[in-house]
Amino acid sequence: MKKENVLMSGDERIRNLQNQLRNMLQFYNLFKQMSDSYILEFFTNKHWETLPDKWRHVLDGLNPTEVARLLLQHDHPDNGYPKVWPLSLLAFKKTSEILTNLRNQHNLKYTGVVLQNKNLDSVFRRHVNPKKQHEISILSDVISKSFLKGKCTQVVDIGSGQGHLSRVLAFQHDLPVTAVDNVQSHLKAAEKYDKEAIKQLSKAKKQHKNTLIPPQHYVHSLPCIGCPLETMKKLKTDISNANDNEYAEKERYLLTGLHACGDLSATMVKMFVECEEVTAVVSVACCYMKITTDSDVSHCRVEGKDTYRYPLSDFLKSSAGHDLPYKSREASCHAIEDYKLRLKENTDHLKMHCYRAVLETLIRESHPNLIRPGVQTVKKAYNLPFLQYVELAFNKLNLNHPEIHSPVSVSRIESMLSRWHHVVTYFTLSIMVAQVVEMIILLDRVLYIEENGFECELHAIFEPTLSPRCFSITAHK
Repeated sequence: MKKENVLMSGDERIRNLQNQLRNMLQFYNLFKQMSDSYILEFFTNKHWETLPDKWRHVLDGLNPTEVARLLLQHDHPDNGYPKVWPLSLLAFKKTSEILTNLRNQHNLKYTGVVLQNKNLDSVFRRHVNPKKQHEISILSDVISKSFLKGKCTQVVDIGSGQGHLSRVLAFQHDLPVTAVDNVQSHLKAAEKYDKEAIKQLSKAKKQHKNTLIPPQHYVHSLPCIGCPLETMKKLKTDISNANDNEYAEKERYLLTGLHACGDLSATMVKMFVECEEVTAVVSVACCYMKITTDSDVSHCRVEGKDTYRYPLSDFLKSSAGHDLPYKSREASCHAIEDYKLRLKENTDHLKMHCYRAVLETLIRESHPNLIRPGVQTVKKAYNLPFLQYVELAFNKLNLNHPEIHSPVSVSRIESMLSRWHHVVTYFTLSIMVAQVVEMIILLDRVLYIEENGFECELHAIFEPTLSPRCFSITAHK
């Protein structure tokens, strides 16, 4: 959602969101075959042959660096195109760029080197990798501002893990924080790190440790599906009991979660809309493949309780072609910026998808009923001779080895392996479609909030190369 949208009226914002979603669905439904396909079935399902003839003609023979430049570079490619591209492919590229342009509307630069985040005090960088430091440094500022806008009295960090975000909110931003996670070991680690932080901050700032109020951690399994009102009631009761707070009924809550998984992020959005005491939400989502969709359930409601978390908006529920299958949602979690860097570097690692696709072909031929088996990681498989990789993979699957050493077999395998650049190009096209799927999911949530009378913003707050799930949804009452 662009910044200028905030200046629109509620009806104008809703119409704008509907138009964006309408365009995204049209694009997705034209090309969903790519994002809904498994790259390991490249040969078994003849993915390359499903592309238009004119596309294959101009894409054939491109090396990975050219694929990055011609398909993923947003401005006009340097030195032009080696062949005259069909208008349909140019339109595909440009439309994908436009529909996902919000990913690039941030003021952050990725240098290729991930360093310690100097915006955080050293005490908050302990036990935290640089990627996470980047995220909590930025997100804590967003939450602090939203806390004031929503006139909140309590932050609830859902899926708080070891409390790294909660710790920054409590000690650096002086916010009252309740941290909720469903893993007991996370709670113990969080409390241990809190004590370490209090000790160090007391020494460094000559501040009495009693003035440093740590987050309140407790174990709670928040239902991802179900009535938001009932979920919030139970959450408030548990918070009140854990904190011995008799004033819990008067609290105004900000719900947040850094990469809250699957349905959980959507449930937080519904709790904001339906629960009076939730006056702000700051949601950063991930794991879209774990979302329960309306096509996953046989009917929309069971005993009056919600049973799915996509779609949420009335508009999308009534729109034809809104279904997003599992594979498309899983593909939308891939890091397109990171893949672009790999293409530019043109490393042997790019051949791994082709290795796995040829392996799948051999598995299907010798074991027709075994489809897409999970092959345990073969370390640096792309550095191995392919036949050795096959033997290791079949050993891990406890399968009898196929006949791969005859001249005919070797020739056929080599022919497939020589097409690794086709596999790379097809995968690139598929994630260009899949990143639109992420936008559909997130804009559906934004529109749901707007349909219910609240202004909502969607921004790319993280550098997407460093943190691919970079979007935050923020709303206040």
